[in-house]
Amino acid sequence: INAEYMGTLSECLFFFDMFPSKLALFKLSAPSLFRTSKLLAEKELFVGNLAWAVNDFTLTQHFERYGTVLRARVVTDRESGRSRGFGFVMFQDDVAADAAINELNGTDLEGRPLRINESQGKKPRPNQQRW
Repeated sequence: INAEYMGTLSECLFFFDMFPSKLALFKLSAPSLFRTSKLLAEKELFVGNLAWAVNDFTLTQHFERYGTVLRARVVTDRESGRSRGFGFVMFQDDVAADAAINELNGTDLEGRPLRINESQGKKPRPNQQRW
């Protein structure tokens, strides 16, 4: 990217859709643009009350109509491999994530009403040895 030509915001977004590997170069050459906007604000959502038949692919398909889904994961039990009934969806931007929360919270997916919130992240755990 030519650091002297910034273009409009829509031109920049189009460029990143076409060439995502160039994003790091642009971010380094135009830090003020990214400090003042929320272009790169990823947001992870907690999705609860999932039916046991829902998998990562189903979750991705259900949420991608609201924006670019970077990752969707249904949490499974370590021993049985069965769904634990909740998962996480990571959106590329917070606007799409907020739209998904507003539109999908309480709607049915495979017969169960979804409970969708912004993910709180992992809480620090005390350093204990487990035997």
